[in-house]
Amino acid sequence: MNKKQKQNLNKNLNKNLNKNRIKTEFRLYYDRGDLPIRIDHSKTIGNRVKWLQKFDEMDFDFLLPVFFDGIREKQIPYSILAVDGLNDLLDEGGNQIVSIVPKLINPIKAAMNTQDLDIITKTLNLLQKLILSAEGVGEIIVQQYSKKLLSVFNILKIKNKNLGDSIEYSQNKRKNVADLVQETLELMELYGGQDSYKKIKYMIPTYNSI
Repeated sequence: MNKKQKQNLNKNLNKNLNKNRIKTEFRLYYDRGDLPIRIDHSKTIGNRVKWLQKFDEMDFDFLLPVFFDGIREKQIPYSILAVDGLNDLLDEGGNQIVSIVPKLINPIKAAMNTQDLDIITKTLNLLQKLILSAEGVGEIIVQQYSKKLLSVFNILKIKNKNLGDSIEYSQNKRKNVADLVQETLELMELYGGQDSYKKIKYMIPTYNSI
């Protein structure tokens, strides 16, 4: 390996390292001990989030935006804690989630704009769960923020992470970007309120109503 090849190799390694060290608010608050969680090293189910506070005592208005910001994390334990924590918060948040939706749009868009397919698939799965988490959430997202979110969907709709023999595996793991985009758009149409289809179609001309 010549000097130039070594320099290129080191440059790529540093680039990948920096990619895994995204400075999110989630990491900042977790490292400071401001989040009521820790990593639970279970022998039966593997690493999992452990909550140190009861859900009915939590400040969802603070926690949900921070955890959504953590979707961009690639490094363990932050990546595990953010996604597992979000799943729990969306399960437990109920109607209080509705008023918090405007604070979630920017972190969701930031995750989608990373162009990292692993982060994008996590985001799409969690966005679907957010839409279904409480009545009215989908309507707020579509009626008020469709332009902000759907601009990137138009590009992703034709992307497909699956190649060759990996297609079935990726689909089983819910990592097929094209399918996840389609599913998310369908949920937006179903739960997005009046004229939801028109709003989606305006941003994504190739979308067909279900």
